[in-house]
Amino acid sequence: MVQAGIDIEIETTSIAPTDLSLTATLLRVAPALTTHWLAGIEEVALAWPAGTFAARLAWDDLPAVTLPDVPLPEDIRRSHPQRIWQYLAGRLCAEQALHLAGLPGLHRTGLQGLVGRAPGGAPIWPAGWCGSISHTAGRAVALAAPCTAVQALGVDVETLLDVTALPAVIRACLTPHERAALPADATQVCRTTTLIFAAKEAYFKAVHANVGRFIDFPEVEVRDIDWGIGCCRLAPVAMTRPAGDVALPAALPVLEGRFCLDYPRLSAWVAVW
Repeated sequence: MVQAGIDIEIETTSIAPTDLSLTATLLRVAPALTTHWLAGIEEVALAWPAGTFAARLAWDDLPAVTLPDVPLPEDIRRSHPQRIWQYLAGRLCAEQALHLAGLPGLHRTGLQGLVGRAPGGAPIWPAGWCGSISHTAGRAVALAAPCTAVQALGVDVETLLDVTALPAVIRACLTPHERAALPADATQVCRTTTLIFAAKEAYFKAVHANVGRFIDFPEVEVRDIDWGIGCCRLAPVAMTRPAGDVALPAALPVLEGRFCLDYPRLSAWVAVW
């Protein structure tokens, strides 16, 4: 875990983009910081879906060091330092998840297995592999698996909503059925609404490549939530299309989801078989 106020002296060097992974690049330009972060990554073999591995990194505060000078997408480079740190943490987790899943030639030193980035921001995984990345304040998580195990993955990690944010999220993200099923207790409403939001975000990531279009929150419903074993089901909702809209969108699948509450955060993940 990256502790608050950590003070690491690093020397950065300007380098050109290479075919090395981000892990290897960071080890070259910021070895102390990168070694510290790698030591803090938790590695997990998920019980579901089989063949999928997770890596996550938690930190209490932003490292008190200068941002390492590494090649970054232009929109990320122009971002707030917190967004840049989250991006770096997510990519480190992605490469370590690939290492766990058995990508040939990828070791802790990150000599191969670059995770690319599409123009829209989605990760580009090595051929024959799939995965998903998510990050929020103080936490990054990534899943990876060979495509022989699953077709696609989606993960989302969120900080639990507080009561001030609830009304807007409920209006924008929950279907009438989901709103009617919310518990009466305010704490449980925050927890359930966060789960619904995170599960839908994970669903969108998992199906986007096959659907090829924007999916709105009311198009999918989270059902059969079981807090005891941490599972739920996500199913499309019949939508009335606007007059004159004759485009037939790709059918949305019914998928199973898993989730884990790690207060004050909640993670949800979905797999496409």
